[in-house]
Amino acid sequence: MVYVKVDLGVVVQKSCAPEAGFIEAPDYVCCGYLYDGVNFTAPPPTLAKVKIDQSTLISASAQTAIIGGFASAALGASNTYPSTLVDQQNINAVALVGGSLWCADATGKWSFMPHTKAQAASVQADMVAHIQTQQAKNATKQAALAAATTEADVAKVIW
Repeated sequence: MVYVKVDLGVVVQKSCAPEAGFIEAPDYVCCGYLYDGVNFTAPPPTLAKVKIDQSTLISASAQTAIIGGFASAALGASNTYPSTLVDQQNINAVALVGGSLWCADATGKWSFMPHTKAQAASVQADMVAHIQTQQAKNATKQAALAAATTEADVAKVIW
């Protein structure tokens, strides 16, 4: 048990020992908690906190999309290429001299396929376009969050 001072329904001071004007409260209660005469509750998050939390989710979604793979028709037909950071490094390296890259065909079968320098450069260009598209989407969502004036507005900004 701890002791708290409440002013206008809000905990404004906390103490480990009883003091005049303080009441008993559970250990988890801290300054800023609300008190209705019976129960202590955490204050609702501020709009700024809600925006920060949503911004973090949007950024994480952007990163997931970036590393989630992309399509390229560099070999003639559309194939899916992986795009983790290691994959991006490999694609950038192979684009310089040619070599093999992992890709999945339309049936989902993965193969380590040879690419000419030009084909690998085409894959690289498609990868960059994919990354830029995800970053632009993230920037648009972040701007919408910054402009949001209510929690309802923030809740509408999803990936």
